[in-house]
Amino acid sequence: VRDLFPRDAVVVADGGNTTLWAVALNPVYTPDSFLYSVKMGYLGTGLPFAIGAKLAAPDRCVYLISGDGAFGFNAMELETARRVGAAVVCIVVADDGWGMERTAHRHQGVPDDQLHGTELSSEVRYDHLARALGCHGEYVDTMADLALAVERARASGLPAVIHVKVDPALNA
Repeated sequence: VRDLFPRDAVVVADGGNTTLWAVALNPVYTPDSFLYSVKMGYLGTGLPFAIGAKLAAPDRCVYLISGDGAFGFNAMELETARRVGAAVVCIVVADDGWGMERTAHRHQGVPDDQLHGTELSSEVRYDHLARALGCHGEYVDTMADLALAVERARASGLPAVIHVKVDPALNA
């Protein structure tokens, strides 16, 4: 994802495993370019942080990498982003669950049929929500489609959500 945005772009990370991947694989090239809640796991801060970053630095590209659970906490803030003109790009890594908790349960030996409260509906489409709120929405399920989706999202001039379907086993 990092290669699809300018070097001075501001990236925001939100979620459990998704944030760990973003921290590990998303180089920071310029100061004041990386936001995430490092203390106490404040899930859901990603979209509000991204909106704030865009308002504070309107000439810089701002993108969010978020897990689906974390994004769901404040997804309605897309309406705020649209209303205030904060054209942020939200990349929602959708593994249909609370991936970090699911992983922790499995490491503790909990059988898959007893993983209670770790799943989210695979029917939720964050790209549809974005479009319903007057924003740009894209759905991708292959790496080959991601670059063009980001290009279209950035070109739209609107707040955008790219719902990226990922294999839950790989986001562990």
